[in-house]
Amino acid sequence: MEPPIDIDPLDAALGALQPRGAFLFRGDFGAPWGFATAPGPATFHIVEAGRCVIAAGGHTEAVEAGDLAVTPHGMAATFADAPGRPTPAIEHLVGDVDPGRTVRLRAGGDGPRTALVCGGVAFDDAVAHPILDALPPVFVVRGAMHDGTPWLANTLQFLACESRSGRLGASTVMGHLGSIVFVQAIRAALADRPAAPGWLGALDDPYVGPALRAIQTAPERRWTVEALGREVGLGRSAFAARFRSAVGESPMQHLTRWRVHRAAQLLRGEAPLVEVAAQVGYESEAAFGRAFKRWTGRSPGAVRRAA
Repeated sequence: MEPPIDIDPLDAALGALQPRGAFLFRGDFGAPWGFATAPGPATFHIVEAGRCVIAAGGHTEAVEAGDLAVTPHGMAATFADAPGRPTPAIEHLVGDVDPGRTVRLRAGGDGPRTALVCGGVAFDDAVAHPILDALPPVFVVRGAMHDGTPWLANTLQFLACESRSGRLGASTVMGHLGSIVFVQAIRAALADRPAAPGWLGALDDPYVGPALRAIQTAPERRWTVEALGREVGLGRSAFAARFRSAVGESPMQHLTRWRVHRAAQLLRGEAPLVEVAAQVGYESEAAFGRAFKRWTGRSPGAVRRAA
């Protein structure tokens, strides 16, 4: 008999994000000001002083001093002190670039000042992560620097301090901390996940949640729709319908997504492809290769070389 699966699926999913942080810049702006960023990595923005309006993907958020804003999908975005401001490309702003030190951008007029500390986060995986898929284009952790989780508040304050220091190596330090901040921000945003749509809300479904746990913590098992239904105490048809309604895709689609996601992580190591295939539930390297390429458009070997 298989051992019980009792790992929190949200914890497992967060642990699988594996972001790589990189410090972007410190911005000091006087109203009126605005700029636009092109599509790129996921980003986070600490509002150390002042306020700004962030828009991405049809979502707009007004943020103030102490807030932490995140654009998890890396969409093009605009930043300004107020709606309707011109937003030239960020490359047109005047900045100081000193290798190994903080990149500083300055722009705007003589009005109220806004100070931003901004970082980027890249992911190694060849496929989108279900947590990221479920997040809006922009979300805000209100009062994160002051009233939020003490650990997060202290880290954000340290990042802001480092960005002002001008010391050699500050960008490297902030890049490492930035990846942790990104995951902590997601945790804070998911605190009310029972009300969340799609995959996040499904975690709390009494039948679908345990099935997600089973898929995420044991992708190598020979799961079928019937086996997953049996795992959670539902018949095949009832389980399949409930899963699709809650998650937005079939159990087998989600299983393949998670297997490919996990495989993309394993491909960063040195295990032979046949071992990677076995660890994510494929009996042969050829079957694994076909499934991986069908889902990502790239072969496992190509993803490994890129990593």
